[in-house]
Amino acid sequence: MNAVVTQDPAESGAGRMAERQVAMVLGEALCAVPVKVVREVVRLPSLPTPRQGVSVLRGVIRLRGQIVPVVDLRAGGTGLANESAKRSCVVVLQMEAPPAGLGLVGLVVDSVREIGEHEEGHIPQVSELMAGPVVEALKLRGSVEGVLQRLRDEARERGMG
Repeated sequence: MNAVVTQDPAESGAGRMAERQVAMVLGEALCAVPVKVVREVVRLPSLPTPRQGVSVLRGVIRLRGQIVPVVDLRAGGTGLANESAKRSCVVVLQMEAPPAGLGLVGLVVDSVREIGEHEEGHIPQVSELMAGPVVEALKLRGSVEGVLQRLRDEARERGMG
C-alpha cells in the first residue's frame, strides 16, 4: 500500500523563498526589510519638527562619522503618522543603489517587532512604501548636500572632522 503522492510546488508554497526579515511598525502599517540591508537600529534623536509642505526628509544624524539622512514616512501626508509611539527609533538601512550618492538612510519607525523568516509577500516590504518618498526626498540633492556640507563644516570647526 505504498502510494506516491505528488504535490504542485505552487500549491505547497515550496516555490516561495523565506528570508530573514526585520518586521517593524510604521504608523498603522506592519512592514519588513531584509535583515541584510539593516545596518543598525538607534534611538530616535531629537530632530526638528518638519514644516508643513516639507518632504519626508526629517533631518540628518551623525552615525560613527557618517552623515545619515533620516526619512519619516509618518510625516508628509503619507497617512502613517503615529506620533504617540514611545518606542520610536531609527532603522539605518544600507541602500544598494543609493540615490544622490548616499549609502545609508535612516527610517523612523514606531517600533521594531521581530526578526524572523517570512515568506515573500507575507508582510509588505518597506521598499513598497518608501520607494517614491525616499527617492523624492533624496532628489532634493541641493538641500541634502547643503545640510551635509554645513554639518561637515561645523564638525571641522569643532575639530571633529
